Amino acid sequence: MKIAIICARGGSKRIPNKNIKLLAGQPLISYSIEAVKNANIFDRIIVSTDDQSIADVAEKYGVCVPFLRTSMTDDFIHVHESAIESALQAENYFNEKYDTFFLTCPTSPFVTSELIREAFDTFSTCGKQGLKIFEPNITPSHSARIINGKVSPLFPSEWKKRSQDSEEVYSKMNNAIFIANREAALLENTLELADLYVMKCYDKFVFVDIDTPEDFIFANVLMIGKKICSYF
Repeated sequence: MKIAIICARGGSKRIPNKNIKLLAGQPLISYSIEAVKNANIFDRIIVSTDDQSIADVAEKYGVCVPFLRTSMTDDFIHVHESAIESALQAENYFNEKYDTFFLTCPTSPFVTSELIREAFDTFSTCGKQGLKIFEPNITPSHSARIINGKVSPLFPSEWKKRSQDSEEVYSKMNNAIFIANREAALLENTLELADLYVMKCYDKFVFVDIDTPEDFIFANVLMIGKKICSYF
């Protein structure tokens, strides 16, 4: 059985009520809910939250919030630990056992149901215990420090190459999509497993991560554009 966990903690300091703040006319969390539901591959979908107002919005959009988290709620707890604990609580609550955990967060509102299905198709054949999506990024090879007022390339051998000729590297990604085998996740207490498949994703919208007020403004503009422009 597969469980999808949408982690949505309350108490955001930089963007009050972030997870239910309206983005292009909808609560932020609604985009993650719709993507997960429309993937049509999960045996159970839950929103994991410590905030009743978030739970109320989630249930309005048709997702079960069987309990409010009372632990794993502060800023110093990694979202993966919260997701794992919530999956185990759901097992007890519903008397079910899930062999695969899936995590996404409302702060990645451009994740689509198609991408979720593609990720699971890849996971089912990759032979790994977990999967995470990454965005290929070639620009870090052209990064530099400023030392005593002079430019000092981090990668001198790459500095004069055209960007398209540089080695493909990967940025540190957000929590847009994680898939993990239950037993491995419990053993390592994370969804970012040692035996992890890196799935490349070239859709830059997916990696828009809402963390600051400026991020929210940017995402709002993009989402409005996506809704009105067929080529997005």
